[in-house]
Parts: sequence; C-alpha cells; structure tokens
Amino acid sequence: MKINYKNYLHIGIIIIYSIIGLIPNYGAIDRIAPQFLFFSIINLFGLVYLWTYLKIFKNIILKIFKYKPFIFLTFFVFYGLISYLYADNQVEVFVKFFRWINILIGLLIISSLLYLLEKRFLIVSIIFTIVLLIELYFPYDTYFQLISLTDYNIQFGNLLKGAAGNKN
Repeated sequence: MKINYKNYLHIGIIIIYSIIGLIPNYGAIDRIAPQFLFFSIINLFGLVYLWTYLKIFKNIILKIFKYKPFIFLTFFVFYGLISYLYADNQVEVFVKFFRWINILIGLLIISSLLYLLEKRFLIVSIIFTIVLLIELYFPYDTYFQLISLTDYNIQFGNLLKGAAGNKN
C-alpha cells in the first residue's frame, strides 16, 4: 500500500469521526447535543476538504449518490420532513431533520474518503477496534471499582455508563 500524506489525512479524518462518541457532555443535559455539535463541525471541515479537491471527489460522490441504500436513506430523510405537516411538535421535526442531514453528509464524507484508501477494511477494523476498547474501558472501570467495594447488584446498573450518550 502506497502511503502518502493524503492517505494519512484521510485516515485521520476517519479517526476523528470515529471518536465522536468519546466527546464529553460539557455540562449539557442531553449528552448527544455536544456530540452532534462536534459532528457538525467535522462535517463542515469535511465538506470544505471535499470542495477543495472536487476534481478528485466528483466521480466518487456521483457513485455514492447512485448507491441504492444511500438513495433510500436520502428519500427517507426528506420523507420525514413531510411529517412537519401533521406533527404535534413541529420544532422537533426540524431538529431531527437536520440531524439526519448531518448524518447523510457525514456518510458522504466518510464514504468518499474510504473510497480512495487501499485496504480500507483493515484500516476501518483497526480504528473501530481501538475505539471499541477505549469505550469499553469506562463501564468496566466502574464495574471493577464497584466489586472492589461491595458485591455487584443489579441496582448498580445505571452506574455502568460508557462514553457515548446511550449506555446501551
């Protein structure tokens, strides 16, 4: 595999996307809010990067937009916007719509970057394995602290929180 600085940059961007779940909540009530803010900022930089190298990414982006699951997801997101017409909480429709748009943009950027990498499965596997081990550290650390003090009981289940917004 020929490694050049652009491959390192692409891998670095993919790593940054992968660690979004490790972003702390910064005192927010909803832990996912800072994560989506960080995700939006990364997407902004990712779009600028794709735009800067549009000659390279133009054909890749066109291929991604022809990929049936991506087309289906795009239609799903815009179909969800129609629920604005009958929703009880119309503001929430817009919040969720822009979160889904954010996810679509992230998928587009990540897919474009992965398309250029050789051995992409190996690279993604290594990145996800490392991030998984980091995320597993948090609940296991709490668990081992608990069992050193007392016998574990199901009532302690809510204390075993990971790094992501959802403990599941």
